[in-house]
Amino acid sequence: MIATRDTALDSAIGRARSRPLSFRVLMYVLAFIDRANLGFVKSVLRAGTGLSEPLSH
Repeated sequence: MIATRDTALDSAIGRARSRPLSFRVLMYVLAFIDRANLGFVKSVLRAGTGLSEPLSH
């Protein structure tokens, strides 16, 4: 009985630790893709809206 309880507890702890980590990895990947997409459309967006390059970087 005790071995089953320890196994169940270890399993629950493992799931509780892995879910937030996988969510963070997913959010990092989505943020990276979003940032990359902004870099690709930068020149097209500026040409389409008539905005110029900012003076300070």
